[in-house]
Amino acid sequence: MKRIFAIAVAALMLVAALTVNVFALKDTASITVQIFAQPNSDWSWHSAAFTAAIPLGGTATIMTDDPFVFDGLSSSAPITFGTQIGDDTIENDGESTTITFSYTDIVITADGYDDFVIPGETVTASLSATQEDWGLAGNSTSIIFDLSAATGSSDPVEHAKYLDAFTSATYDITYLAYNGVMADGTPYTEGASADAPAEDTADDTAPAEDITPVEDTTTAEDTTTPAPADTGIALALVPMAIAAAAVVVSKRR
Repeated sequence: MKRIFAIAVAALMLVAALTVNVFALKDTASITVQIFAQPNSDWSWHSAAFTAAIPLGGTATIMTDDPFVFDGLSSSAPITFGTQIGDDTIENDGESTTITFSYTDIVITADGYDDFVIPGETVTASLSATQEDWGLAGNSTSIIFDLSAATGSSDPVEHAKYLDAFTSATYDITYLAYNGVMADGTPYTEGASADAPAEDTADDTAPAEDITPVEDTTTAEDTTTPAPADTGIALALVPMAIAAAAVVVSKRR
C-alpha cells in the first residue's frame, strides 16, 4: 500500500511540474516597445509610444502622434532615430534570450515631407545582457529609421529639422516566439503566425495504395496510438499514465 501511495504522489508531482513548464511561458514572456530619437552628441534619450508589456502571441499598435516629442534635438552630430523592442524577461547581467517578432510597414509623417515608410518584416534577435554604469544593456534590439533616406540629405542639421517637423509614427507588432517557442507551445517555424499553428505535413501524406493493412482484431485496439494533443496538459498526462501502469504491476505482485 505504501508503494502504491508513493507512486501516485510521484505521478502528481510530475504532472504539476510539466504543466507549469508549458504554461509559465505564456504568463511571463513579453516585450516592450517604444519609438525613440537619440542625438549622438550628448546621448540624451527621447522616446514616445512606450507600450505596456505585449505578451507572447499578442499584437499591439505602436503609435505616437505627439508633434513636439522630438523638437529641438542637437544637430551637432548624427541622430539615431528608430523603434526599440525590449525583452521583459531579461533582468540581470549575463542573461540571454532569443525573441522573434513581426511588424507591419512603419509609416512616419512629418510636415512638409513625403510619408516615409519602412517595409514590415519578421525579425529574430538574439539578446545578451551586460551591466553598464548607466544600466542594463543588450536586453533589446532596434529598427533604425534612415533619416538620410527620409530627408534626402546626410546633414544632421536637416535630420533635426525633419524631427522638428515630425507628426506621427505608426505600425503593428506581433510577438511570435520566445527562445524558439510560440505561445501555443509549438516550435517556431519561418513564416508561422501567432494565430495559426504550423502545418503538420505528416497529415498530408496519403498511404500508398498497394499496401493492405493486416486484419488482427485481437491487437488492433492495443496498437492504435492517439495523436498527441497540441496542449501542455496532454503532455503532462504521460507520466500519470506511466504511474498508473506501475500501480497495476504493483497490485499484481
